Amino acid sequence: MLYPEIEIVGGRMKRKSFGQPCEGAIWYILPYIRAGLARELANLGLTQEEIAGELGLTQAAVSQYKRGKRGKIEELDEEVHHLIQNVADGISDEGIKNLHGKICIICNHIKEDPELLRHCGVEEEEMEEESPACRLEA
Repeated sequence: MLYPEIEIVGGRMKRKSFGQPCEGAIWYILPYIRAGLARELANLGLTQEEIAGELGLTQAAVSQYKRGKRGKIEELDEEVHHLIQNVADGISDEGIKNLHGKICIICNHIKEDPELLRHCGVEEEEMEEESPACRLEA
């Protein structure tokens, strides 16, 4: 299935199924991680343009992540916050190698905890649909 089925529930777009490995993470967890990284990098003094360049995003996307329009963060788990801070520090200090791998580590940590998944907006019934094939070694 190239494009998974979607439906609108309570004004929010929801996936009926996940077609590819990591698709659930892309919809729910990655925005959460990007929002955390955007905020941390801004706290370290990087401009939105610099953050966009480091994360491979547009400046407009960074602005939305920082303002909570994308990847809303109600609460960051202490360990997730620590992981995000370490990645942000690495980016800020010297540029980080294997950013995708570092993001996978954070994502896999989140996927192991149902409470963290709820913080990312994943509903209970969606938690078991994700393919374990996306658990890459970073």
